[in-house]
Amino acid sequence: MKRIFTAACLLFLFTACTSNPSEQKHAEAKKDLPTYKIGYMICNSENETNARFQPFTAYLGQQLNANFEMQAIDTTNFLKELDGLDFTHTNSLLYIIMNRFHGVEILATEKKDSLGSQSQGVIIARADSDI
Repeated sequence: MKRIFTAACLLFLFTACTSNPSEQKHAEAKKDLPTYKIGYMICNSENETNARFQPFTAYLGQQLNANFEMQAIDTTNFLKELDGLDFTHTNSLLYIIMNRFHGVEILATEKKDSLGSQSQGVIIARADSDI
């Protein structure tokens, strides 16, 4: 009987310690925010793409008060995944194909810096998006 009581007390303590009310409120508030999916074309590897764009995705969510989910997508699968995305970050060839056949438009492009024409990126939203 003592063991059961001790186990119940420990279970209660661990459960109580892991339930942070402010974290719960934050999680509930995030559920009420709109969620957008961004498809990033894989550059070199999925791990590198995730490491490169996860901070940007989190930043967008914080700045725009919305949930953003990133999805690293292989170039050959990009068009198959397009209908499930709200935004894309891809190369210019895929943009031309998506623009011509799916009505995708450029939302923003990278500001030229010291690398000049050697480095550019664009954020694209589908034509039927509410954005």
